[in-house]
Amino acid sequence: MHWDQSSNPPLRWDQTQPVLKWDQPAPNKGVRKPMDKVKAAPGSLTNEELVDLIMNHKTDMTNNPNFPTPKPTVVEFDAATGPYLNAATLVDSLEGQLKIAIKGRNDNRPAAEGAVVERRDYVQTASGGVAAIILTSGFGVAAKPGPATPPVPPTKFAATMGDHSGYADLMWHSQPGRSFKVQVCNDPMNEPGWRDAGFTTNSSFTVKDLTSGTKYWFRACAIFGDLQSEWCGAVECMAP
Repeated sequence: MHWDQSSNPPLRWDQTQPVLKWDQPAPNKGVRKPMDKVKAAPGSLTNEELVDLIMNHKTDMTNNPNFPTPKPTVVEFDAATGPYLNAATLVDSLEGQLKIAIKGRNDNRPAAEGAVVERRDYVQTASGGVAAIILTSGFGVAAKPGPATPPVPPTKFAATMGDHSGYADLMWHSQPGRSFKVQVCNDPMNEPGWRDAGFTTNSSFTVKDLTSGTKYWFRACAIFGDLQSEWCGAVECMAP
């Protein structure tokens, strides 16, 4: 049986080139493999990485038959990248010099500080401690310490009967870093009659050896170094 009687000569179905069978799919034409892409993102690189990329690229592109007509041209590429490479080389050199200079500065500072201290002491002695003369040396004049401020007297001072016969418990608001002196007397109007009952760094104190049934007056002051506050207001309590 002929496939096409209109052909001259007539063409049979099995005379195609290449021969096609009824169950054979037609060749898949026009499908290409995805192309590989160049990896180069200079904006995401550090300066060191960009310098290495440019230098390696220039070396590999020299006389490379795969890229006979590069764009930009060799001259144009060198003109665009050369100033950057030169500046990067200079920075590397300066950074190296800076590291050496910083180390030298740090290593030699102790000797310089020692010389300044020695010269300071000399100026102090030679000037006799006169500010006008000290200022002619290039050094400043240290501020004189102002008068020390004494601590404040204890606040919220109170006295209650103790848990034992002849005891009186005293308490007040704490003052960190302060110690306290406690006094007792029988007549607060008689200043010479006040006598020391003890010292403490706490904000409470128990006065002992009092005569039961006797009324006493108590007071305290704060102490900081060589300074003593005023006495707080005296309070009254009867010894149990």
